[in-house]
Amino acid sequence: MSQNRISLKRIPFNFKEEQQISGLAFWLRFVSVISVMIGILQLVLENPLLAAIQLIGAWFLWNGANKLILVIETDSADQDHLVDAILNLGNYFAFKGVLIIIGAIGLFLWN
Repeated sequence: MSQNRISLKRIPFNFKEEQQISGLAFWLRFVSVISVMIGILQLVLENPLLAAIQLIGAWFLWNGANKLILVIETDSADQDHLVDAILNLGNYFAFKGVLIIIGAIGLFLWN
């Protein structure tokens, strides 16, 4: 059964809430740029696996930041943009969580 969802085009955030969203977007972009630089360094050091890990994480963070900026700067689809931002953050943390589990298993098997 298909369920139609009515999306909120404009969510009325106050100034403080918009500042918090903007601040989160800034830090997501900042960490994303640092991750890209580390990924490029890993490529230079000929470690493509670590480079790929950094770049994939950076991609999720950058996309999440862009969606948060759209929430603040547009009035077209705030709810959709916010959901997309949360999905990108969720994907980032799921990706990092899988890496932590793989690392823990590797550490356990190594010893």
